[in-house]
Amino acid sequence: VAVVFVRGSGQNVLTFDS
Repeated sequence: VAVVFVRGSGQNVLTFDS
């Protein structure tokens, strides 16, 4: 299980990969 949080261009992207 991996959780990746990316901040960029004023947009927050939260990706959950199990």
